[in-house]
Amino acid sequence: MYSPISPADLSKFKMIWAFITLSCIFGMAYALYSQYIGGLEPCNLCMLQRGSMTLLGGISLIALLHAPRSKPIHCIYILLADLAALSGAILAARHVWLQHLPKDQVPACGPNFDYLVGNFPIMEVIQEIFQGSGQCAEISWQLFGFSMPEVLLVVFIGLTLLCSLLFVMLFKRPKA
Repeated sequence: MYSPISPADLSKFKMIWAFITLSCIFGMAYALYSQYIGGLEPCNLCMLQRGSMTLLGGISLIALLHAPRSKPIHCIYILLADLAALSGAILAARHVWLQHLPKDQVPACGPNFDYLVGNFPIMEVIQEIFQGSGQCAEISWQLFGFSMPEVLLVVFIGLTLLCSLLFVMLFKRPKA
């Protein structure tokens, strides 16, 4: 069977879970600041990326507070967190792709997120949002020449790698 996680290793896991949690809190705080103070209206893909960030933050917070010593339970947290981070990276990559399309190939603007969720089944909403719209192709914010989806792509890839590091740490062989 699996040996429990040592107290020293558990403290390392907790530090990484805390870093992921704080990164997600900071990311969501900045997204809300940008929307409500900065006046940037999020597009549909932005809303899904927020969902991925919130889900990742929630999973990492639960893992941090629960701090299981059981490897199988910790493995479940890691896999869920990795999936949330990976979904955010995929959404951000799609968003970046839309932003780099030639103007004549950008899809027409569609209905906003609230309208879609209120009037269509969830699978249609996801399909419509993932197709993107003209609003998703607009670049209204930049940091050192990079759009917000480009920055988020790097952040989500980093968080995915960090979750993968947790998985590697979980199954490393103890030193003899």
